[in-house]
Amino acid sequence: MERARSVGLPGRIAERLSTHVESKVAAYMIQRGRQSSELVINHVPCGGSQPGQWSGCHQAVEQFLPKGHTLTVHGTTQQGKPFSHAYHGKAER
Repeated sequence: MERARSVGLPGRIAERLSTHVESKVAAYMIQRGRQSSELVINHVPCGGSQPGQWSGCHQAVEQFLPKGHTLTVHGTTQQGKPFSHAYHGKAER
Protein backbone atom coordinates (compact mmCIF):
# COMPACT_ATOMS: atom_id res chain seq x y z
CA MET A 1 0.00 0.00 0.00
CA GLU A 2 2.94 2.33 0.60
CA ARG A 3 3.96 2.11 -3.05
CA ALA A 4 0.41 2.86 -4.18
CA ARG A 5 0.37 6.01 -2.08
CA SER A 6 3.87 7.01 -3.19
CA VAL A 7 2.78 7.02 -6.84
CA GLY A 8 -0.19 9.26 -6.08
CA LEU A 9 -3.11 6.90 -5.56
CA PRO A 10 -5.58 8.33 -3.04
CA GLY A 11 -5.51 6.52 0.34
CA ARG A 12 -8.93 4.86 0.13
CA ILE A 13 -8.28 3.66 -3.42
CA ALA A 14 -4.79 2.40 -2.49
CA GLU A 15 -6.21 0.50 0.47
CA ARG A 16 -9.01 -1.08 -1.57
CA LEU A 17 -6.80 -2.06 -4.51
CA SER A 18 -4.11 -3.54 -2.28
CA THR A 19 -6.35 -6.59 -1.88
CA HIS A 20 -6.75 -7.16 -5.64
CA VAL A 21 -4.66 -9.76 -7.45
CA GLU A 22 -3.56 -7.30 -10.16
CA SER A 23 -1.85 -5.00 -7.66
CA LYS A 24 -0.41 -7.97 -5.76
CA VAL A 25 1.18 -9.35 -8.94
CA ALA A 26 2.46 -5.88 -9.86
CA ALA A 27 4.06 -5.55 -6.40
CA TYR A 28 5.59 -9.03 -6.76
CA MET A 29 7.05 -8.04 -10.13
CA ILE A 30 8.72 -4.99 -8.59
CA GLN A 31 10.04 -6.93 -5.59
CA ARG A 32 11.47 -9.71 -7.77
CA GLY A 33 12.81 -7.45 -10.52
CA ARG A 34 10.55 -8.92 -13.19
CA GLN A 35 10.07 -6.68 -16.21
CA SER A 36 6.98 -8.49 -17.50
CA SER A 37 4.36 -10.96 -16.34
CA GLU A 38 1.06 -12.38 -17.49
CA LEU A 39 -1.95 -12.92 -15.27
CA VAL A 40 -5.13 -14.90 -16.00
CA ILE A 41 -8.26 -13.99 -14.06
CA ASN A 42 -11.90 -15.07 -14.42
CA HIS A 43 -13.20 -11.58 -15.27
CA VAL A 44 -11.89 -8.18 -16.37
CA PRO A 45 -9.97 -5.88 -14.00
CA CYS A 46 -12.16 -3.63 -11.88
CA GLY A 47 -12.66 -0.01 -12.92
CA GLY A 48 -14.15 1.70 -15.89
CA SER A 49 -12.64 3.35 -18.91
CA GLN A 50 -12.96 6.95 -17.72
CA PRO A 51 -9.57 8.65 -18.18
CA GLY A 52 -8.14 10.32 -15.10
CA GLN A 53 -10.40 8.55 -12.61
CA TRP A 54 -8.99 6.28 -9.91
CA SER A 55 -11.89 3.89 -9.84
CA GLY A 56 -10.06 0.59 -10.10
CA CYS A 57 -7.20 -1.60 -11.22
CA HIS A 58 -7.78 -0.76 -14.88
CA GLN A 59 -6.68 2.81 -14.15
CA ALA A 60 -4.19 2.17 -11.34
CA VAL A 61 -1.93 -0.66 -12.53
CA GLU A 62 -0.03 1.48 -15.07
CA GLN A 63 0.49 4.21 -12.46
CA PHE A 64 1.74 1.61 -9.97
CA LEU A 65 4.24 -0.17 -12.27
CA PRO A 66 7.57 1.51 -13.03
CA LYS A 67 8.42 2.46 -16.61
CA GLY A 68 9.78 -0.52 -18.50
CA HIS A 69 7.46 -2.98 -16.72
CA THR A 70 4.45 -4.62 -18.37
CA LEU A 71 1.67 -6.69 -16.82
CA THR A 72 -0.62 -8.40 -19.32
CA VAL A 73 -3.98 -9.44 -17.89
CA HIS A 74 -6.17 -12.04 -19.60
CA GLY A 75 -9.75 -12.73 -18.59
CA THR A 76 -13.32 -12.86 -19.83
CA THR A 77 -15.93 -10.14 -20.13
CA GLN A 78 -19.41 -10.38 -18.61
CA GLN A 79 -20.54 -11.57 -22.04
CA GLY A 80 -18.03 -14.45 -21.91
CA LYS A 81 -15.71 -12.98 -24.54
CA PRO A 82 -11.92 -13.12 -24.12
CA PHE A 83 -10.22 -10.02 -22.73
CA SER A 84 -6.52 -9.13 -22.83
CA HIS A 85 -4.84 -5.87 -21.92
CA ALA A 86 -1.17 -4.99 -21.51
CA TYR A 87 -0.56 -2.45 -18.74
CA HIS A 88 2.68 -0.57 -19.37
CA GLY A 89 4.28 1.05 -16.32
CA LYS A 90 4.29 4.83 -16.09
CA ALA A 91 5.80 5.39 -12.62
CA GLU A 92 9.28 6.85 -12.16
CA ARG A 93 10.52 3.81 -10.23
